[in-house]
Parts: sequence; C-alpha cells; structure tokens
Amino acid sequence: MHIEAMVVLLQLPGIGSLKEKRARTRGIRDKWGKQAHLAVVESGFHDQWGQAEWMFVCLSSDRKLIDRTFSNIESNLQTGWDFVVTQIERARL
Repeated sequence: MHIEAMVVLLQLPGIGSLKEKRARTRGIRDKWGKQAHLAVVESGFHDQWGQAEWMFVCLSSDRKLIDRTFSNIESNLQTGWDFVVTQIERARL
C-alpha cells in the first residue's frame, strides 16, 4: 500500500473576511473530497484571510493512480480558480 501527501499553498488576493476565504476555497473539498482514496483538508493559515494551505492525502496499492490523481489536482488548481497557487510539495508517507 502506498500513501502520499501533497500540500498546496494558496494566495487569495482581495479577501476581506474569513467567510469570503471559505467561500472561495470551498470548491476544493467539493471537487475532490468525495473520492474514496483521497482525503482533503484545509491544513494551515486558518485565521489568515489572504493565505490558505490545503493537504491532500492519497492511499492506493497503485502508485500510478496516486501520481495521476495528484497531477490532475495540480493542473486543475493552476487554472479556473479565484486564487494563486504559490507552492506545491509532495511527500511519501
């Protein structure tokens, strides 16, 4: 069994409240949180308006599935969202 984590740091320009921050980033959990092999959580900067940290943890017996899942998430987060991805880190657990 393989377990990998991916941490994504986001900048959210023009945010005026935590409520607005949550509204802008809610789609992350909505989009990927229903996959059985993937856990999605806001893992940092909980009280800061302009930044967010999200962690994705993927569990599978197939390493290719993990790589494909994380590649899809990375490419999707880079476009079509109202935030800027500033850093992405992956780690095997």
